[in-house]
Amino acid sequence: MSKFLKIFFLFLLSFQAELFAQTYTWENSLSYTLASILHKTQQTSDGGYIAVGEIKVGIYKKIYIVKFDSYSDTLWSKLFDLNLNDYYLGDWIEETHDKGFIIAGSGAGPNSDAYLVKTDSVGNIVWYKSFGGNGLDQGRCVKQTIDKGYIMQCRTTSFSSNNDMLLIKTDSLGNLEWQKLFAYKNSISPAGIDLIDSSGYVLGSTIYQIGLWAWVKVIRINLMGDILWENEYNYNGMTSVAYSIIFSSRNTIVITGDVTYANLSQVLNLDTLGNLIWQRTYSSQGLFESGRFISESPERGYVFCSRAENSVTGIRVGRLRLIDYDGNIIFQRVRDFGNNEVEYKSVSSTADGGSIISGHIITSNNYYGYELKTDSSGNLKPTSVINNLVQIPEYFLHQNYPNPFNSKTIISFEIKNTSDVIIEIIDLLGRKISTENFYNLQNGIHNYNFDANRYNLSSGIYYYKFNIKSEIDHFQSLRKMLYLK
Repeated sequence: MSKFLKIFFLFLLSFQAELFAQTYTWENSLSYTLASILHKTQQTSDGGYIAVGEIKVGIYKKIYIVKFDSYSDTLWSKLFDLNLNDYYLGDWIEETHDKGFIIAGSGAGPNSDAYLVKTDSVGNIVWYKSFGGNGLDQGRCVKQTIDKGYIMQCRTTSFSSNNDMLLIKTDSLGNLEWQKLFAYKNSISPAGIDLIDSSGYVLGSTIYQIGLWAWVKVIRINLMGDILWENEYNYNGMTSVAYSIIFSSRNTIVITGDVTYANLSQVLNLDTLGNLIWQRTYSSQGLFESGRFISESPERGYVFCSRAENSVTGIRVGRLRLIDYDGNIIFQRVRDFGNNEVEYKSVSSTADGGSIISGHIITSNNYYGYELKTDSSGNLKPTSVINNLVQIPEYFLHQNYPNPFNSKTIISFEIKNTSDVIIEIIDLLGRKISTENFYNLQNGIHNYNFDANRYNLSSGIYYYKFNIKSEIDHFQSLRKMLYLK
């Protein structure tokens, strides 16, 4: 068993067409550690989870990487520590096409560098690179690119007296290909980066105005970092801050953050030219809150977490919401620990329709990393069912492997009854690339081998759609994959 203080829950959901019949919920805390935080977690292609953050070793913080399975058991954990007497902080982690991981982080202090760290599938360091100048440089977000390299968004003070934004593009071995500085009259703070098909990227940020004012700033760039457009947004002229950005399956740009002095979370939805489609604010009675991280929940909308605190006591609690594609609330949940506090840092959707949340718990004399796995309704439900009663979901669409892929990839799915199955490959514009029909498949696990060479595809993001039809049920699910030609 893990060193984690563990609370493991299993519960049964009543069957709905868009949901699984069974899912797992649990929460873990690194209560045995001193001063630890988990910043980012992602579900991996094997159904488990990978998390990154920081943990104090002696008096120094180190980048902490932990891998655990779908039932919350820790498989391994690693530290990134070049020098025993230095600080290293981990902000972002992504699974790479070779089943390894890429991490964005930094050292500590006014002259630290940004770090890009590549590991293998069990957390061993394959290579690392540092970037920056004479000031403070921090790696905040990293994505694998369509050419199998990486792009890292950084905060920097190395080029001016302000906080600027630096974009680092590397090859697959971390060697610098180009870098772009985004510097303005006033400071700018990074808020994430995402790929837009095979044509470039979208950058989220906050641009600070004169005095205490700040606005959300979104920048669209091409593959070489050249600006295609940049726009600024606020809510009724009030200070608005961005913390997270994604490019959705609906071909829209979605940002979460806050309306700071109104103590509201907010979400903005833009088209690919930066035009505002809708903007919503969200509040909770008795809470001050700020949206911190957003992910897409396929075919349902967006799940986002907020930093929230009691407006009277100041005690922090965790706030989770699912909204539809128009910003309407489907559910909202609060998690609290009485006199102890909890702060959510990130949230990602999971294959069973639930969410995985990272953050930390704050006690009177310590703080330590925290993970929460919810069901598709955002709940944590105990039923006193033990591990060996685990059963597979009624329907399950796995992440393709490898992903990203070059030419060929395997799409696996599980079914409970004899069924007709349709697998569709779709591009970002919703055009069908291929349709494969499978008739009278028996219950169990099945594989579909997709060969991109048959369709003369360009590198970029594609979707695969899983449709089930049997005498008993109808079911469908959608997942994203990245083709690197």
